[in-house]
Formats: sequence, C-alpha cells, structure tokens
Amino acid sequence: MPSNNAISHEERLSRMQLSLSENIGPAIYLQLMEVYGSAENALLALPDIAARSNAPKRIKLHSRDQARQYLENTLAEGGTVITLGEPDYPALLAEITTTPPVLYVSGQASALNQPCCGIVGSRNSSANGKRFAREIAADLATAGWMTVSGLARGIDSAAHEASLNTGTVGVIATGLDISYPVENAGYSVKSVNWVAW
Repeated sequence: MPSNNAISHEERLSRMQLSLSENIGPAIYLQLMEVYGSAENALLALPDIAARSNAPKRIKLHSRDQARQYLENTLAEGGTVITLGEPDYPALLAEITTTPPVLYVSGQASALNQPCCGIVGSRNSSANGKRFAREIAADLATAGWMTVSGLARGIDSAAHEASLNTGTVGVIATGLDISYPVENAGYSVKSVNWVAW
C-alpha cells in the first residue's frame, strides 16, 4: 500500500491516471504501487509490462490529459481528490482488499473518518421499509454514527434523509457532477458528503 504521506501534484495525477486505466483494478493498482513505489514509476514501467504480458486482457493506459481534466472538474465543483495512502484517506476503507485507489470527494472529507454505518436496501421499498430505515438512521445519528449509503432510491435515500441534520456520506458511481437519482439533486454539500470512485 502507498505510504501515508502527502504527495506531489504530479503523483496525484499519476495515481488518477493509473487507477482510471483499463484493466487496472484495485488489486493490480496495489501490486504496481508495491513493486514500483509510486504511480509515476508504475506508469513508466507499464509499456514494458504490457509488452511482456500474455494476459488475455491488455492494460490500456488512460490519458494524462483526461486525468488532469477530471482533477480540474472535481476542483471546479468544489471537491477534492484523495488517493490511497494520503493522510485524509478513510482508515477503515483502506483496510478492505478492494479499496478504491482514488476518491473524488465533495463536502467535508473529515466526515469519512468518523464512525460510520452503511444502510442499504431495496430501491422499490415499501413505506414501512422506508420508515424503518429513517428510524434506524436517526437513532444511529443520535448515537454519533455517520450514515454511509449509495443514494439510490428507496431505503438508501430514506436513510440519508433521516441523517441530513447530523451528517451523511453518499457514495455515488456517476461522478460528482451528476446527481442520480435526480430527486437527490437538491441535497447540498453542506448536508451530504459525496464520494465517488
């Protein structure tokens, strides 16, 4: 795993570029970082690795310009980029084997290191299911726990709604600039800390 130190702007871009590259998932990303010590060194080694590889899925390097554009877009949206190994990366998330190498965060990144609990469920949930999710989330919030969920319709959104006053973390797959589902577009970064990877 990358060391828990501050990194340069170029290393951040390299980590983004590496993590966005085709057929480089979390496990391969970690292996490359362990062997080469930095994303910059791993990127330099990739052409040679690809030439020697007989794997059925070839690594296709993501463009440096696209990685730079993702960073600029994230910053323009008021967000930040946190890579695995940086001090602000959530400690518990770093412990899982498929931890995302890069987080795109809008809101207070410090919320990601608070005690948290995931609440997920059916998108087509009953009224009773949503009510129960709200009750659980409200009780957990009162006890000092942060709700973390995917912001999907149904149970996920109900849990977030109940946690808006105390804080909640919405994990999204669409990127920080796209609200999905659209009914969650009204949540502000003051009430929801958005995380994408």
